[in-house]
This record gives sequence, C-alpha cells and structure tokens, in this order.
Amino acid sequence: MRKIFDAPWSWLQSEQAFYIYEDCLYFKEYKHYQARVASYKNNQDIRCLCCSDGEEKIGIVVYQLSNDHTAEILGIAIHKSYRNRGNGKYLLQKSFESLRLQKVIVETSGTVGKFFEHSGFRLEEIYNSGSNLYIYELD
Repeated sequence: MRKIFDAPWSWLQSEQAFYIYEDCLYFKEYKHYQARVASYKNNQDIRCLCCSDGEEKIGIVVYQLSNDHTAEILGIAIHKSYRNRGNGKYLLQKSFESLRLQKVIVETSGTVGKFFEHSGFRLEEIYNSGSNLYIYELD
C-alpha cells in the first residue's frame, strides 16, 4: 500500500534518502546531498514529501511553495527498482492533493520532460540553454 507523508528531516539526511535522490544531483556525492538538504531545512517555503510502498521509502519530491497554491518542483526521485510502475505519477498527484496545489512548474532537461508530460504537465517554454519549462494546472 502506497502512501505520501512529510519526509522527516533526519531521514532526508540519511544515506538511504541520498541513494534514492542521487540521480537528481549534479554532484553525486553524499556530502553535497547533505548540504542541499541542510539548505532546505531552514527555508519555510520548502516542503519535502516522501512516498512509501508498505514500510519501504521509495520516492522523494521537493517543492518550493509560493503563497498562491503554486509551487516549483526542485527535485523528484523514485528508487531505481520502483521506476516505470506509476510511482512517480502517484507521488506527484498525491503531493498536489496534500499541499492543495493548483499550479506546479518545473524546469528540466533531457528525457525527464517526457515523464512530466505523461504526468499531465504541458511544455510551456524551451530555453536556449537546453532546458524546458513545464506547467501543471488543475482545472
């Protein structure tokens, strides 16, 4: 049974969380991951949610919230052995509900854009830098 919950800061700083999230990192070293999580901890506009399947934590999504039911996804990751099973889409949908989001934006590049399109985002803008802006809006 899958569920979504606020990720405890102590767990977010763990090697288990790093192993799930490391594919989202430019610097794939644990110390860089810990520094990123530490920067999130003191920002009240950052929310980190976790997805579990039974007792196993399988995914993380990090949002930068604004005051109008809008958020930017700073990162999303699903454990390698749980990918391509709808878990990423589930994490997004349930976190949108949990945070009462009406609009979500994400800037990404490469093949990750296909995941966001499959999850209901629309391509809004293509930047010269090679990254793309995707937007999800509830009707």
